[in-house]
Amino acid sequence: MKKQYIEKKTNRDKKHTQLIRGIIYAIIIIIIYNMLIISISAILNKTGKSIFGYNMYIITTDSMKPNINSGDIIIINKADKENLKVGDVITFSQPEGLITHRIVKIEEDEYITKGDNNNIEDEKKVKYEQIKGRKVMKIPFLGKVVILLQDEVYIIVIIIIVLLIYLNVQTREEKDRIRREKKERADDKFQKNN
Repeated sequence: MKKQYIEKKTNRDKKHTQLIRGIIYAIIIIIIYNMLIISISAILNKTGKSIFGYNMYIITTDSMKPNINSGDIIIINKADKENLKVGDVITFSQPEGLITHRIVKIEEDEYITKGDNNNIEDEKKVKYEQIKGRKVMKIPFLGKVVILLQDEVYIIVIIIIVLLIYLNVQTREEKDRIRREKKERADDKFQKNN
């Protein structure tokens, strides 16, 4: 009788542990989902939200090929006027939107820029006030993933896949636990009989 009570209590405790693990896992997925949404919003927002002084932008043209390709993400940081030099890749605003090109000349208070893949310099000169920042780092291809993740269907598919993997792992662990318990009971029974 006592042994059955202990087994029931142990099974109840294991079910509670699994339930708590499931809840924690669901909370983690919700947090990851929200972090993805916030990151995507920050990257895709044309005004650029600053995270610790850094902004991220998705490159959408091939004007900087082969150094920066369409679908890459660049991380920029605001640069002081005196630190900008010829050869720096900068992101700046123009009436047609944000542009990321290389500084090829500096004339007094204006910067002449050009895309690495373009044959001629940009028509419009860039004033310091237009510069959002200088490229610090490039993350290849991640922009394509971010653009895909804009579609909620892809996010839901990813979450379902992660949940299925989790459930598969949990089921396997449960089966292993049941096998171990059966083996322990069989060993105990064998030892009592001998």
